[in-house]
Amino acid sequence: MATTAIVSTRAHITSAAVHMIVTPVETRGNRIRLHVLASAMGDSAHPRRILADVVSFLLSVTFACGVVIAVAHVINTRFIAPVYDVVANLVAFVSAVAASVMLGHWIPAGLSSLAVVCWLGLARRTWRALRSRDAAEAGERVSAH
Repeated sequence: MATTAIVSTRAHITSAAVHMIVTPVETRGNRIRLHVLASAMGDSAHPRRILADVVSFLLSVTFACGVVIAVAHVINTRFIAPVYDVVANLVAFVSAVAASVMLGHWIPAGLSSLAVVCWLGLARRTWRALRSRDAAEAGERVSAH
């Protein structure tokens, strides 16, 4: 069963994984004080630090998956990404780098940066493929006349 813990008036966590790390102890109005399980993180761990670690871990997993996909596309030399795919992924991963750096999450920022490099390589491949296709089509039109 998932639980919702209100860490501040702006942040909500809904996750069974987070529930395993923190447990509500006392409620006051719309706030829940969190008690850190000593067996999970030690007595000195602070709930916000735990939240930051969980967020960093989840971002790392997300961006690592993106890097695996991007690297697989780069390795597959026959893959030509559609222009919309290149643009969308570049915008997404550049935004991810910026957000991760602002939050101080360096591993997700590094993984996102690697994905940006891969997508720049794929953009170059797509541009060259489109250029050669246009040249071939122009050549066909000239020879047909």
